[in-house]
Amino acid sequence: MEALKKFTEHFGDYGKEVMKLGNLGNRVCTYIFAGFVELCMLCPINRIISESDAYIYFVIVVAWAALAANFYINHYVVQSEEGKRVTIYQKLTYIPVARKTIQEALLKRLLRYIGITTIIAVILQGSMPLLICNESIWQNLLCAIIIISVIPFVTGLLLIYPRR
Repeated sequence: MEALKKFTEHFGDYGKEVMKLGNLGNRVCTYIFAGFVELCMLCPINRIISESDAYIYFVIVVAWAALAANFYINHYVVQSEEGKRVTIYQKLTYIPVARKTIQEALLKRLLRYIGITTIIAVILQGSMPLLICNESIWQNLLCAIIIISVIPFVTGLLLIYPRR
């Protein structure tokens, strides 16, 4: 457990500039893209679905959600040292921490992020359509849950559990 704590401190330190953006830069990018997605949740999705160019909205929002999850998890998974790309799984050869333990810790972080953003999106998608048009709130909530939780979860899983 102590080794996991040290490992998390090394990969989660905001002040270390060991990557191109740095950990703080990744956090800022996460908040920017997650903010874009949350702002899109202010629009009632059922009105957007009825328009002919609805797929453009969904592609953009899904891309932003995937980027937010990517920036959130990526700085725990991949870093750059001396100009070379280093993953946590390469670092595990030098640190006595089980790969499964690191993956579980990263999965908890991802689920916490997804839980917070999903709650915010459901509140926004639940309240705004009720004020504007209350006939199909279930479509709005279902779409918000898929965009905010499923897409970032799949993106995070691809980063946490890489194929060999």
